[in-house]
Amino acid sequence: MRVHFPLAIFGLASAALIAAPVVNNPVLGVVSSRGAFALSRVDTRPEAGPLPVVDGDDVAAGGAPVLFRLTGPNRVVLGGNSRALIRPIHDAGRYFYLSKGSIQFDAMKEPLAICAAGRLYVPLVPASGEVVILDDRRVEVHMTSGGMERNGKEPCGTKAPAFLLQSAVGVVGAAGAAGAAGAATAAGAATAGATAVGAGAAVAGAASAGTVAVVGAGAAVAAGVATVTTVTGSAATPPTPPGASVSIPTP
Repeated sequence: MRVHFPLAIFGLASAALIAAPVVNNPVLGVVSSRGAFALSRVDTRPEAGPLPVVDGDDVAAGGAPVLFRLTGPNRVVLGGNSRALIRPIHDAGRYFYLSKGSIQFDAMKEPLAICAAGRLYVPLVPASGEVVILDDRRVEVHMTSGGMERNGKEPCGTKAPAFLLQSAVGVVGAAGAAGAAGAATAAGAATAGATAVGAGAAVAGAASAGTVAVVGAGAAVAAGVATVTTVTGSAATPPTPPGASVSIPTP
């Protein structure tokens, strides 16, 4: 008597392989605009509606801004005539490689990082503001609320730095206050809610979470400043912050 089990098993395995779904890149959010823009070099029209973006998608805005509605509560707006590439990072966060123009951000929950002119900018959570590449490749950072965990002292590229992929960014928000005295070094460690950026920069004394950021050559700036300019990297003390968060227009 013949045994047909091997053939039957092979047939079931083949059917399973045929029926197996194709795994695609997960959707990182959707983009939309009032004007035409390019998504990974494909021209789109506003009437196409919100379009999904995945890892490695490149968005080039036309004359109108492009709104990124991400999978979490974070919101990002790519300025008109700007260009950025999107990638995922740790804890459902998003990494934007800004090659031209400006990005407005509202980092409400998940980590968010921006590489502009080859330098890394990571806002605290929560924080709102804008990162702008000037014509001569200098960068301006305008904070409306919160502060920066990393403020342009480290190099970056189209691929997110390894620490953003493998472990927590080290963002300290209002909910994670720590009241110990100490100092933070150029490696980006956060102690007592203080952040130090720049070689040899240090912050001493007790502080509530997210209250102090060191920008440029050791300047201490209160979180929530209206504008932080890092054009030259020199120390600067910005004006008293407004109470409102950044206003991100809806294309």
